[in-house]
Amino acid sequence: MSDRTKTILTALGVIGFAWLMFDFYHRADLLRARAKYTIGYVQGSHWAMKNGKQINYYATISGATYKGGKDELPGMRLAGGRYLVKYDSLDPEVKTVYFEYSIPDSIVEAPANGWRTPPFPVPADLTSRTTD
Repeated sequence: MSDRTKTILTALGVIGFAWLMFDFYHRADLLRARAKYTIGYVQGSHWAMKNGKQINYYATISGATYKGGKDELPGMRLAGGRYLVKYDSLDPEVKTVYFEYSIPDSIVEAPANGWRTPPFPVPADLTSRTTD
């Protein structure tokens, strides 16, 4: 492989990486600006080769079901577990689940279009976290 080809491939790699970083932060900014909250329901789990146990969850937003998965946290309630989910109100596929906070039993269900703010106290730095 010539030096020119190596230089071009390196430049393309750097540009590709920069684009991925831009896209990640852009989506995170949009999520923060257009955030709504709902209830995520634990659906089950599976073992992932790299990260150990993954928890599968789903959330219903405006009548549509959106699924996700995330690493298990110690001490979390799996059977019947309900956790806070933040989602982009214009693109609900962009979401993050907060397994750190289970939904209190006093909250029976979420509004069809979610809450503008969490329905119970959570630290502001937690909800500023980026997507899964």
